[in-house]
Amino acid sequence: TMIELFESLMRIFNGLITLSFFPLLYNLYKRTSRRFFLYWSLGFLLYGINIMLRVVATDITVSNLTIIAFFLTTTGFILIVTGIGELIQRTKYLLTLTLILPIILLITAVLGGNWQYFIWFIVLSPYAFIVLSLIGIQSYYNYDVKMLLAGWANIFLLNFAFAFNYMNPGFVDLLSAVSKIIIYWGMTQPSFAFIVDDLGRFMISGIATEYHLPENGEFSLVNPVSYTHLTLPTN
Repeated sequence: TMIELFESLMRIFNGLITLSFFPLLYNLYKRTSRRFFLYWSLGFLLYGINIMLRVVATDITVSNLTIIAFFLTTTGFILIVTGIGELIQRTKYLLTLTLILPIILLITAVLGGNWQYFIWFIVLSPYAFIVLSLIGIQSYYNYDVKMLLAGWANIFLLNFAFAFNYMNPGFVDLLSAVSKIIIYWGMTQPSFAFIVDDLGRFMISGIATEYHLPENGEFSLVNPVSYTHLTLPTN
């Protein structure tokens, strides 16, 4: 039918857009030597292959490709989340979170026999992890990652709608592809390159102590590296 043709075409379009991230981000990695781009390029490669597999197996839940698709999706998103951790020098922390939570739910599902929550978690949690991580960077480090956040938040909402049959799959794929273009656009802006470099320097040097005015009428200038104090009179 026309609806099925539309859904297949949009899925192919979404898959091709996702796969195109691999060479684009890998080239950014080679130019900048920032592993953030390497992790994301590999993550989008696996993510895109999974989408293209769904073109072949429309009902992925009952096909022989289920295990392969699950492995590709899980590994791809682990790489993307790891890339965010690499960006803020919290790789092990975010990687641990992405591994521990699904393991806990898997054990719960095996013991309780209820796979519903585990499946929902696998479908939606990667997007939630990415959105929450970007919100943390936006608020804690006060860096502008609004374009990345907008793109990933939109993808999360689209997949939420898809998981609960609130939206036609064709429109989900179409709007997801547009959201990914927004994400890539945000990563290629000069301001994002500054964020990547500045966050690296920030994490290496540590948090500098602000200038302050003591009660005795003196203020201290603090060197964030050597922590030597220079006290000057103010009265």
